[in-house]
Amino acid sequence: MAKKRDKEKQRDMAKERIKRLFELSHPLTKIDSPSADMYVKQAQKISKKCNVSIPSEHRLEYCKKCGTRFGFDNSRTRLKPLHKKIALTCKKCGYVRYLLYS
Repeated sequence: MAKKRDKEKQRDMAKERIKRLFELSHPLTKIDSPSADMYVKQAQKISKKCNVSIPSEHRLEYCKKCGTRFGFDNSRTRLKPLHKKIALTCKKCGYVRYLLYS
């Protein structure tokens, strides 16, 4: 019984920590700081270790492949109206993420 509570407490702490890391990385994105990418990678490690998903509001803020936090200078967004998709391209590694819209 105690182990279950400990796991729930650990997951709650991990969720709070992930949210805090993304909050810390947000202002650093504007000045293109490498520590913003470090915060994102640390949040990914925490989510994998504690088996907690990254909140949906933060999933689109970084590249899945290299962990770079998207800003104005390191990403490109294009609309593909024929297929009703948004193409989000990372300029650091070239990874393209497609998002559907209606």
